[in-house]
Amino acid sequence: MTEQDRLAALFELDLLDTAEEKEFDDLVCLASAICGTPISTVTLIDKDRQWFKAAIGLTDRETDRNVSFCSHAIEQTGLFLVEDATADHRFSGNALVTGTPHFRFYAGIPIHAPCGAAIGTLCVIDTVPRQLTTDQKEALRILSEQVQARIDLRLKQKALIQKQAELELIAATDFLTGVSTRRVFSSRAEAEFAHWKRHRSPFSILLMDIDNFKQRNDRHGHAAGDEALVVVGQVLKACLRVSDLAARMGGEEFGVLLPHTDLHGAVDFAARFRRALQDVEHGPLPLTASLGVASATSDCASWEQLLSRADEAMYIAKRSGKDRAEAFGSLPAAQAIA
Repeated sequence: MTEQDRLAALFELDLLDTAEEKEFDDLVCLASAICGTPISTVTLIDKDRQWFKAAIGLTDRETDRNVSFCSHAIEQTGLFLVEDATADHRFSGNALVTGTPHFRFYAGIPIHAPCGAAIGTLCVIDTVPRQLTTDQKEALRILSEQVQARIDLRLKQKALIQKQAELELIAATDFLTGVSTRRVFSSRAEAEFAHWKRHRSPFSILLMDIDNFKQRNDRHGHAAGDEALVVVGQVLKACLRVSDLAARMGGEEFGVLLPHTDLHGAVDFAARFRRALQDVEHGPLPLTASLGVASATSDCASWEQLLSRADEAMYIAKRSGKDRAEAFGSLPAAQAIA
């Protein structure tokens, strides 16, 4: 395994530069007590430094890698032991030996990522030469396995969180059209309306219904209807800003939340969508939609009422001949904008 692979495995754990955690702190305290050393660390070996996830007997959280004993330890399997650093040519000139904190004794066991890459150690350190008993060596090995287990668990938890996020995204997305679900629309609409009430930043809702959708299904089959839904979803997503949200409300009906958008801006969005839909190649029937837009005003008590106003405008559009948009309210009331 290359050093690049080893570092990739380390970074995947997301442990570097994280806060102190009791489960790791307890293990170094126990290792120090069992081995009778004033210093113990859980060390992670980064590219140019060694960083201590947990430490007792040291105040610094990291040192340069070029003075690291642990960097040597990860290059072998099992216990790496230095009983007297001043008598070891690899360390006799080491700044941690010749100067503060004057290391003399070191014992470390490599810790691995699930892929097998050695990412760091559990180690004990003393400022005087010493030896470990057989029982102390075995205890250090057992404690290193506990560090390993906690790191493995961390990666499993990360995978579970990622999987949960994927499942939530699936649940939040309409599988056919790729836009959000009605549940997501409702939750976001409630939040946006609350923001409007506090700050009076413009907020509008658009509702739209695919024209003659039942006729499309009856004449050409549900595959043709599904194709129309997919096309509308694609066109909607292409028209959205980052802050907007489009959702399939059910059947052939779609909704769009337009934060920071007044009624004129919502009208412009409706016109832009209709132009984009006209430019798309359709199936056996013309693909058009009836749209209604409404913007939050002082006499609007809830986002549901705002949605109802957009719905009212949409049905005026349908009754007025379809393939058009209507605005509720001050344009003036229910004025056609086809």
